Amino acid sequence: MNNALLIAGCGRNVGKTSAGCALVKELSLKTPVYVVKISSHFHVLTDSLNVLTSEDKLMIAEETDALSGKDSSRYLDAGAAKVYYVQAREESLPVLVKWLTEKFNADQPVIIESGGLGGYIRPGAAALVCDGSREKKTDWSFNYQLITENEPSRVRLPFNWNNNRWQKR
Repeated sequence: MNNALLIAGCGRNVGKTSAGCALVKELSLKTPVYVVKISSHFHVLTDSLNVLTSEDKLMIAEETDALSGKDSSRYLDAGAAKVYYVQAREESLPVLVKWLTEKFNADQPVIIESGGLGGYIRPGAAALVCDGSREKKTDWSFNYQLITENEPSRVRLPFNWNNNRWQKR
């Protein structure tokens, strides 16, 4: 998925969503940007999620409310054309990859926030966001940008979307 920018982190509250939202805000002025937020944990869904598919180990929903305060909502508020919230167990990730490749054209930039999808796709660009207190190793078979910042709100992703591909700034 060369049109995908994969964002993962060394834990919670390290700035993944804040950085993704900042990039969406900037890029959406030039082109529609799509976001997929993936969680391996199954939570009770908010009313703002329009469920597209739901199986035992995979749920895909479209976020419809830019003001709910949830991470998927924050991306919509930042200017994403569409935001999908996914709850998926690892064994369902191959099915999710198939859905992603069928859903998005190669010329559509897609930001995917996920810790586990890196073992199943080869994105056009990737970032691992850490806060300096924790180190995380990945088993990714592709290069990624390690971003270390102690203040989550200051995390910025060094990528841009040009000529239908992700480029490092």
